[in-house]
Amino acid sequence: MPLTRLQRSREEAELLPGLPVTKRVRRAATAGSSASSKGKGKGKSAPLPHVAFARALLKRGPNFKPPTPPQQTKGERKIWGRRAVAITKKEDVPEGWSVTEPDLEENDVEGQIERCNERIAEGILPGFFQTRLERYAAVKQHKIDMINSEPKGLSWEVVQRLDELKKLHELLEEDDKEENISNVKAIMEAYRSKKLNFTAGLVTFWSHGKLVSGPKKLNMEEFYALHAKHGAQGFWVEGVGWRS
Repeated sequence: MPLTRLQRSREEAELLPGLPVTKRVRRAATAGSSASSKGKGKGKSAPLPHVAFARALLKRGPNFKPPTPPQQTKGERKIWGRRAVAITKKEDVPEGWSVTEPDLEENDVEGQIERCNERIAEGILPGFFQTRLERYAAVKQHKIDMINSEPKGLSWEVVQRLDELKKLHELLEEDDKEENISNVKAIMEAYRSKKLNFTAGLVTFWSHGKLVSGPKKLNMEEFYALHAKHGAQGFWVEGVGWRS
């Protein structure tokens, strides 16, 4: 699953390849309805994430398996050593030299910051790595601000989920035809009070603001049974499809 989320320009995307980007959440049609649109030629809006996930479960049945995120393959780092005179032009860099860090995860902010400082000290395109350093420092500060906005002691995964739920809550305040705002409020409270934590592979089922089952591994038979018992309105599966 997905970590930090900052709006980035095209230049930033090149400097920080692979870091998740926050996209502005568009108001979407709820299940079984069409979104109205002012422009011509626009089709139906995509359903909200929890609706899309529930639809996928119902459509694909017992064979449904949550997608496995791709794993980044790490390579070996080549150390070039310090330059007596800094190289500031791209055409003057040594053959085989690269700005990529094959031995680091792209979203390893602390590791990338440390590496930027090492690269600056090496003296090969130090200006480029100074800019990259500033970008990662901004990502780090954004993470700190997110953590400080929530109660102390919450995991980073939970903090990220709360950030997503807050944005979803704003959407549901405008349009809650699925009757899920009570679920969102209850789930946020459960995370903040540490009654609920994120554990990879486990889900919880909610109906109209109340926990009805879990946390446990997703079981399709139970999903169908709970869905039939509580109905589609106000029914929520928390814990699958938002972070890996």
